[in-house]
Amino acid sequence: MVSFIARLKALPGKEAEATEQLSEMVRCVEDSEPGALAYVCHASRENPGEFIFFEVYADEGAKDAHMQTPHFDNLVSLVGSVLDPDFGVQVEDLDRVAGFVRG
Repeated sequence: MVSFIARLKALPGKEAEATEQLSEMVRCVEDSEPGALAYVCHASRENPGEFIFFEVYADEGAKDAHMQTPHFDNLVSLVGSVLDPDFGVQVEDLDRVAGFVRG
């Protein structure tokens, strides 16, 4: 399994649009990527406008396939118009110690 978190930040005044677009991204991943075992978007309570994705893929191939989808391309296209390009996408790879995901 491949796990990581990814952080993004909305441009000021674009938080609602970011929430809508990121929620649509989650729907697309759920509908079309069986190798995505967990894909959860959170809004930070401490840093308004910041979004954190927790992602778990079956393997590197599933992760790579995710980054080749039209919905991933759409997410990238939001950088500059909805998402803060100076913040970028901050990815932190994780090593699983223990845990589970309920359906």
